[in-house]
Amino acid sequence: MLPVMKFNDVVCSFSPGSNQAEQCAVCLYDFRDHEEIRRLTNCGHIFHRACVDRWMDHDQITCPLCRTAFVPDELMEVFHEKLCAASVSAIPEFGGEFSVINNFL
Repeated sequence: MLPVMKFNDVVCSFSPGSNQAEQCAVCLYDFRDHEEIRRLTNCGHIFHRACVDRWMDHDQITCPLCRTAFVPDELMEVFHEKLCAASVSAIPEFGGEFSVINNFL
């Protein structure tokens, strides 16, 4: 759903002349090759993993830049079930291997 990858892996997949961002629109810091980022599947925007995870922690379900929904409508019910299950179990890790988004993938 919201895959995690290294920025340099994403840069290699850009087509020549593409207008892809070189900085995170949430924190305004430039991306570095080794940093983990999330590429939103519905709109293609990229953000630092921690930035967009923090955004979602504040009950945001849309892209911080264009407001496109993170999750396609047909998967929204499953997504909400996963969020509810995670909040009930109160997993303290932030963005770790038990992250709701990582388990949803």
